[in-house]
Amino acid sequence: MALLGAPPATHAQAPAATQAQADELILTVRVNGVARGELMLLRQPQGEFWVRAEDLPQLKLEPVPDARRTVGAVPYYSLQGLGAESVEFDEAQLALAVRFPSRRLEGTVIDLGTRPPPVEVTQPRTSLILSYRLAASNAGQGQPTQVTFDTDANLRLGGLLLRQASRIAAGTDFNGYTRGTTQAIWDNLKAGQRYTAGDVLSSAGQYGTAITGAGLMLTKLYDMTPDVIRQPTATLRASTPVPAEVQVSVDGSTIYRGSVGPGPVTLDNLLLYGGMRNVQVTVTDASGRREVFSEPYLFTDFVLAQGLHEYNYFVGRRSELGADNAWHYREMAWQGFHRYGVTDSVTVGAGGEGNGDFSTLGGGLTLRSDMLGIVSLDLLANRDHETHSTAGGWSARYSYLTPRWSFQAGRREFGTGFRTFLTSDTSPFVQRETRVGVSTQLWQATLSADWVRTEDALGARDTGITRLSYNLNNRTMLTGQLQNTRDSEGRHDWAAFVFLRFDLDARRWIGATARSTSSVRAIDLEAGQMLPQGEGVGYRVGLSEERNAGSNGGSAFATAKWNLRPLSLEFLGTRGGGSQFAEVAASGAVVAVDGAWGLTRQVNDSFALARLGVPQGGVEVLLNNQVQGRTDDRGMLFIPDLGAFGRQDVSINDKQVGMQYELAQRRKTVTPAFRSGTVVDFGGRKLSAVAGIASLVSAGRRTPIVGRAFTLAGPDATLKVETGNGGDFYLENAPPGTYRGRLEADGRAWSCRLAIPEFTEAVLELQEGIVCE
Repeated sequence: MALLGAPPATHAQAPAATQAQADELILTVRVNGVARGELMLLRQPQGEFWVRAEDLPQLKLEPVPDARRTVGAVPYYSLQGLGAESVEFDEAQLALAVRFPSRRLEGTVIDLGTRPPPVEVTQPRTSLILSYRLAASNAGQGQPTQVTFDTDANLRLGGLLLRQASRIAAGTDFNGYTRGTTQAIWDNLKAGQRYTAGDVLSSAGQYGTAITGAGLMLTKLYDMTPDVIRQPTATLRASTPVPAEVQVSVDGSTIYRGSVGPGPVTLDNLLLYGGMRNVQVTVTDASGRREVFSEPYLFTDFVLAQGLHEYNYFVGRRSELGADNAWHYREMAWQGFHRYGVTDSVTVGAGGEGNGDFSTLGGGLTLRSDMLGIVSLDLLANRDHETHSTAGGWSARYSYLTPRWSFQAGRREFGTGFRTFLTSDTSPFVQRETRVGVSTQLWQATLSADWVRTEDALGARDTGITRLSYNLNNRTMLTGQLQNTRDSEGRHDWAAFVFLRFDLDARRWIGATARSTSSVRAIDLEAGQMLPQGEGVGYRVGLSEERNAGSNGGSAFATAKWNLRPLSLEFLGTRGGGSQFAEVAASGAVVAVDGAWGLTRQVNDSFALARLGVPQGGVEVLLNNQVQGRTDDRGMLFIPDLGAFGRQDVSINDKQVGMQYELAQRRKTVTPAFRSGTVVDFGGRKLSAVAGIASLVSAGRRTPIVGRAFTLAGPDATLKVETGNGGDFYLENAPPGTYRGRLEADGRAWSCRLAIPEFTEAVLELQEGIVCE
């Protein structure tokens, strides 16, 4: 064996070589200890080995211009020119062992993302959702019974959604019809954009307030693109010159272990939660040598991943929901904000709001540091159009989070006259505010404390809150809170409560709360049963006893909800303190999609029509492994509780499907659009099969036709017959009728016939079978 060093490449292009100047060899090649197969190489007189350009991918090598060589018009690359540290040629074995620095190799990319395979949002089809709630209530003491009928109609025409809410009331101060929210919505599912015309809830983010209005709004919604991760993910890099084992751990817990080839190693798309985490990569090669790469990484959604946008823009009239439950439209207004991820560590933003009286504009940035945490700074300017005055403001926030503890601090200051849509004489805008919060986890307990000092035109207030949550065991939870408030005039208020809850089983629970304030002492006892996702009953009952300086009193309440297949029945009753109140209600929805309609429980977002495809009732349908109900006699069930844009599994209990039916699928994953109807078809069909014996009949004697394949033609179909060792055959989906064909056997041609009558069984045993005479 000869060991050849790798001379440095000092020329951009070597002169062309000829076949006579080199030996053409077919060699078994190993690169950094990994077999890459047999390749044809050229061995040059000076000892260089050249590989064809087309074989570089097989060697997991990237081309280098300085290493390019040619033989005639055929491109080659010198292994030494590519940076080989050593080239070891075994002439006896016709083998070549080459070693490169790990950086020269193609390397391995490992996706650490734990997301399921991508699922596109289902393209919405025409559907109808008409949700309703009919309620009757009475407050006693001779008060009239009040009846209200609330509806929320959603008509989807493909990508366009038309919404209209309304109320009809009787026995109240506002009898008659009242129009509620009116909207036209179009979602661009690929871009994650929502266009809304009509009544909206708008926000200016850090640069204003949230308001209701009527007009036009454009919003970026990442919920529409569930496969897009909006926050930064960790990318880890290591390298190994030889095959190795790679282990990735987070805070000491292993999350990945696998084998890699020689070269750079990139571990991509690591997404975790909890703030600052210590990520460690351990590379152990075949010789046992270990390298450890460790670094912190801050996982947070406070910033956007590089290149992503987040925004909301609104223009229209500001609105208010009056005491009559109707919208009242005020002045023209506008709002908006836009954030952009410059890098995974820097997000910039700008926004504002205004009307004819004032306008606010601002901008800022958020910085993410794996070592220091998150810092945000925003600068704002507010212009009063009536007084022609300008007031400035700023806000700064800092947070540091880990899985075990967190710290947040914030400060904001605004000049005199700074205002928003919510500013009034009785609700002045804050002039200065300081916030500090800390939380930590100790064994099974979580302890947190917050302090806020707020100063405005009405004075200053200091509020401190301490909370404790402790899981005594898997079924018992203890929660406590103490709050103190003191203002600049010396007034002091405090409140405290302790809550103990015990889960009797997966659905039922009991609890007790002790409350105390500066003037009131109280104790509450409660018990309840969680409402199931599908059909069933949930309830909550309780007793309260209050004592204050002047009097003592008690009260009781009970609420219950019964989910039936077509609707839900509700009850609420309270009594105490010399008053009482009772309400009964029925809520549900009329839904329609794909030519089918029906009654179901109230639809708060989207629904699905689960369809077996065969008419069998009583089959359980599950949503994310939770039973939603049973199919009707048509083999259908409406599922009213699907969330838009999220992956959801709809399945059936196939053990309850009759033997005469066959299903194409038993589970389907759907991602419904916003307030839409989705059809989940399991492709069921009725089994229709015949079986029997195929025989040759000669002189009254039957002989089974063994192991043959032939065809029979009928009026509506051609059947392909295959017989077994006993002449038996089995034919699926063969229409009734008479079939004929020919069979060559025993040196002659036989005329064959098969008669299939009308039948209702899943499998019909034919007495005569196939007869060939």
